[in-house]
Order: sequence, then structure tokens, then C-alpha cells
Amino acid sequence: MQGRGVPLDYGEAVRLYRKAADKGNSHALFLLGGMYEAGSGVGQDSKIAASHVFQSLKQGNTYAAKKIAANPDGWSTPFHRELQRLLKEDGIYSGPLDGRFGLAVQSSIDALLRK
Repeated sequence: MQGRGVPLDYGEAVRLYRKAADKGNSHALFLLGGMYEAGSGVGQDSKIAASHVFQSLKQGNTYAAKKIAANPDGWSTPFHRELQRLLKEDGIYSGPLDGRFGLAVQSSIDALLRK
């Protein structure tokens, strides 16, 4: 989010991302997840963040998968734990719900993208 030429407004960004996500835009879902994880324009909520990111991944968003893998420390332990839970619930992750981003989680995300 850049705010080029206009004042930066996180609340408006959330509104627009939500509108696009409601229309099936997987990139907007991922960005909305990031807004919830950071608490930008909304109350911080790692569970909602993980849910949005998971839905984005389910829609085949390879950009989201790459961004998470490139910077796993940019997401909180509660976020990773909830993402693990969602992956496990979907039947593609069998590891512990420990909030760590490792090879098993990455492999599960890759499997989700191939579904």
C-alpha cells in the first residue's frame, strides 16, 4: 500500500480490499490478511489474518505463498499456529500446531496450491 498522491488511509484500504475480496480477488484476501495481522485499519487479529491468507492460498495465490515463505518472521506465531490449524483441518498438514514455519508447513501450502 503506497498512498501515492492521496493521504494514506488504512481504514479505506481495508474497505476496498474487503470489497475486492468479496468479489473473489485472492490478492485482496492476502492483503486484507496482512492488514489484520498488522492491525492496520482494523483491530489486530491473527486468526482472521490467517483465515484470509488461507482462503487466498486456497484460491491458488502463488504470490501469497512466496511472500510468506520469503519472510516467515514477518508473521506472528499466533498467525502461523492458526494457519497450521487451517491446513490441518483441510487434511494437508499433519505436523504440530506449534506456530513455527518450517518445511512441513511450506510443503502443505504447496499442496494446497495444487488442489
